[in-house]
Formats: sequence, structure tokens, C-alpha cells
Amino acid sequence: MAREYEMLGTVERIVFQKDNFIIAVLDNKISVKGNATRKELKTTLTYRFFGKPLPTHDEYGEQFAFSSFSIHQKHDRDGIVAYLSKEADG
Repeated sequence: MAREYEMLGTVERIVFQKDNFIIAVLDNKISVKGNATRKELKTTLTYRFFGKPLPTHDEYGEQFAFSSFSIHQKHDRDGIVAYLSKEADG
């Protein structure tokens, strides 16, 4: 069984999305790619990605292929407010 790694980071921007495949750049400048939609990955939220690092790309730099992810939010008042303000519609 292949080892699974973790990558923690805040989504700065979505650079590509088609169907259920997405590429996003994190605050640490590492690109993450995998199955997700824009509704599932939101900018300014922090996520814990599970998967494996990819070889460094000459043009795009460090990359990480995720197979799953979860939101990583502080469980204090500020963290809860930040999460709800991003998830609430209007």
C-alpha cells in the first residue's frame, strides 16, 4: 500500500476547473490537483489535503495530487465565524 501524505494550506486561487477536476494554488505556492468542484474548494479557506507529492514541474513548481481533503478550521469563535461566513449564502 502506497504511503499517503498530508498537505495543509489555504486556497489562494483556482487556476483550472473542468467537470470534477480542479487545480488550485495554496498560500505556500504549491499547486494541488484532484477531484473537487469550486463549490467544494473555496478561496481563503484552509484545507488538509491527503495524497502524494508530484515531481517539481519546470513551469508550475511544486505540485501535490490529492485523493481526498477536509476543511481545516480553528475551533474557536473566530474560526467558526470565518467558516460560516464563507459557507452561508447571501
